Amino acid sequence: MSQLLVFLRGEDDLAWVRLDDDGAIVARGASAPVAEPDDKVVAVAPGEAVTLHWVEMPDLAPAQAMAAGRLAAVDVCAAPLGSAHVAVGSRDDEGYYPLAVTDAGVVAGWLARCALAGLDPDRIVAAPLLLLPPEDGVAAAEAGDLLLVRGARLAFAAEPELAAMMIGEAVPAKVDADAFEAGLAAALDALPVNLRQGAFAKTKPWQVDGKRLRRVAGFAALAVLLMLLVSLAQLFRYNIAADIAETTVATEARALLPRDADVYDPVTQVRAHMAAQGGAGGFSATAAALFAVLRDTPGAEVTSLRYDPAGGLSVAVATAQGGDLQTLQDRLRAAGYEPTTGAIRNEAERAVTDISVRPR
Repeated sequence: MSQLLVFLRGEDDLAWVRLDDDGAIVARGASAPVAEPDDKVVAVAPGEAVTLHWVEMPDLAPAQAMAAGRLAAVDVCAAPLGSAHVAVGSRDDEGYYPLAVTDAGVVAGWLARCALAGLDPDRIVAAPLLLLPPEDGVAAAEAGDLLLVRGARLAFAAEPELAAMMIGEAVPAKVDADAFEAGLAAALDALPVNLRQGAFAKTKPWQVDGKRLRRVAGFAALAVLLMLLVSLAQLFRYNIAADIAETTVATEARALLPRDADVYDPVTQVRAHMAAQGGAGGFSATAAALFAVLRDTPGAEVTSLRYDPAGGLSVAVATAQGGDLQTLQDRLRAAGYEPTTGAIRNEAERAVTDISVRPR
């Protein structure tokens, strides 16, 4: 994968180089570059704007290392850290964490410059870290008026005189421009700390996970299928219940029809038969008319009652006087019913008569 290095020197144009998969420089420019789809963009921060330290700490989780690194930066940096951005790298084999400290506002400015050029860096690298540390001593490369210095747990950019004071008696190995560019890919692979973290961490664009999407779609389809099967099962159960109820009603209706009737639709036939035999109200209407007449006939009392859809309402009526029976019959006829009386018999000193009441 190619890498696009954008050097953040100056305030206007952005110098840049592009490395191919083998680490060779295949393009360079002195104006804003155009990132290619497969480019990994690396913003190179001026070395003098970043303070680099190596601090010994126990092996910690990333969040704990970040908090501990910020506390450690208070001890190694002279400037106040209220507005500072502290980046913590990976712990090396000897237990040292690299710290990169710079001003948060400066980092925001670097990202703003990149954004104006249409770039969103994957990493922000302090320029001295583009030098590979030698096995012994220190290495130095010129960067304009400054000197980039790199050693084991040592990296800074300073003016030559100040750099010499910081190096002391060590004689730096000079790295010319060709050697510097040839070692860029290896230095990026061994980068100890990336400034693009914490508040300035790059946000990953939301992407559709095809496998997860297919899994969710499968579960959704299964849920819909289960809902459909449940609905079909309920519908089937309701249909069975309706069939059973219809069969039960038909069986009960068949028992109400005369034995010699030609049965083809029991429910409809029973309704028609009851309408013909019992009036619009059937038993209810006939009984209501009978009891209304009895209420208006003093001394009349029902001793038994039976209803047959085929034969109408049959009652046994007890009266105190023989004339009351005739009055009862007259009033039933006036109400639209035809009473048919049986023989009169005496029960408990009262005249009892069986009467069949049917609509006219």
